[in-house]
Amino acid sequence: MDSSGAELSPPSHALTARERALEAALAAEKARASAGLMLASALSQSLTPEKIVSVMLHYVTPLLHAPVASAFLLATGADALERVERRDKEAPGVASSTFLPLSAPLPECEVVRTGKAVWIESLDDMAERFPVLCARARRTGRHAFVCLPLAVEGRAYGVISFELAGARAFPASEQAFLLGLAQQCAQALDRARLEAAEQRLRLALDAGAIGIWDLDLSAGQVEADARCRAVMGLPAAGEVDRDGFFGQVHSDDAERVLAAVRRALEPASGGALLEELRVDEGQPEPRWVALRGQVTFDAEGAPTRLVGGAADITERIRAEQERARRLSKLGHDLRNPLSPMLTALQLMRMRAPDVLVKERTILERQVAHLSCLVDELLDVSRTTLGKVERPRKPCETAVVAGPPQVAAPERRRILLVDDNRDAAEMLAEGLRVFGYEVTVAHDGPSSLSIANEAAPDLALLDIGLPGMDGYELARRLQDIPGLSEVLLVALTGYGQKGARARSTEAGFRAHLVKPVELSRMVTLLETLGLPPASPPQP
Repeated sequence: MDSSGAELSPPSHALTARERALEAALAAEKARASAGLMLASALSQSLTPEKIVSVMLHYVTPLLHAPVASAFLLATGADALERVERRDKEAPGVASSTFLPLSAPLPECEVVRTGKAVWIESLDDMAERFPVLCARARRTGRHAFVCLPLAVEGRAYGVISFELAGARAFPASEQAFLLGLAQQCAQALDRARLEAAEQRLRLALDAGAIGIWDLDLSAGQVEADARCRAVMGLPAAGEVDRDGFFGQVHSDDAERVLAAVRRALEPASGGALLEELRVDEGQPEPRWVALRGQVTFDAEGAPTRLVGGAADITERIRAEQERARRLSKLGHDLRNPLSPMLTALQLMRMRAPDVLVKERTILERQVAHLSCLVDELLDVSRTTLGKVERPRKPCETAVVAGPPQVAAPERRRILLVDDNRDAAEMLAEGLRVFGYEVTVAHDGPSSLSIANEAAPDLALLDIGLPGMDGYELARRLQDIPGLSEVLLVALTGYGQKGARARSTEAGFRAHLVKPVELSRMVTLLETLGLPPASPPQP
């Protein structure tokens, strides 16, 4: 004490060892707290995985006074660790790129395999656990080693490692602190992964022009992004309920789509929804949309959400329809030359049954084969559009309306209209062999003029006529006085379901697909009340 009785503070050199240790511990704790705050702030930014681990090294290496620090990330698509950064005070220019197989007997690999940190406090500890490192440790004097896992909920991202000079203990409080920093780093890596995945998804959605929708099945409300609203024809803003969302579906598709949704809501279905549909019913050409979705189910198997995407596929559908139309036209054009070839071969067989039998047989077989190939070509088109029809024989005859006729001997006048002159002339010649009176025309206008004079009992019309097609010609023929009851038969290269339906609407009694065997043609004519006058004579 001084003369006033006040107690004097001892000089700094008089501090006890305990007090100096306490002071050092407080300084270290302050440094750790500061580093932890700065690290947390830095990791809160949107960073790449490489930048994240670099930030970790930047703030933690000084705390440990580590001469060497390294950051490893799991290599993409490889069962290995890739060192993406190395900090070495003694050799700062050493290249950092190194791959470590996960099976290697090294602490970094063990951390990934076990998910647990490695703490090596002395050379003896290292010799016992990782003898492969001992030679280097003796040479460098770095006998302590720390290896921290970068993992979140069992998902490993990489490893941070530090080599320390001499031997060193790692108290439990310091281990907990370092593991906490490593966990922050791992969480930042996890966020970076999710952000990268989200960015890839968004790029994919943007590239595919796909909108996202999410139906809460309990509330009946739909959340849809701007692109989905535009694709489905929904308002740009405001709430959308389930009925409003599916109410945009074209009425011709609504029942099918709603049935598909009901199936998806059944647990046994797997919850997938895959439909192509039309919207914008009020427009001249409705827009086509591909609707994809997946149902999630709770533990009891009850559906809870239906999440999916919507993409405008109008251009694709129109391109497919145009391709189908072109293939259909190609099929028609390919069938046209087959008809006169088949008829000519049949006439040759009738007129000279014993001449060139082998050659005729080969040609007839090849004509039939070509006809089958045409059908397969058209089936490819129908398969593309999801409209595969029942396989048909190339010369299938389909009587589509009306009962059989009672034959009248004088009813044998036929008007044959086909723009393929060879096909028309050969078929006319073949029918004449059976005693029919055949008048030939090659287009709609001329056939209308001829029909007035010929007064046909039956009109055998090609559908794909230039200018005026066979459907229009059929209607005009029936408007001619005295021909309202003329029998109509379609003879065409178009065999699709739609073409047959149009034939029925236009008043055709039968729809024949080229090429047609002459005997089948005569059988049909007889069914319709036009029997042959006499069997053909060789």
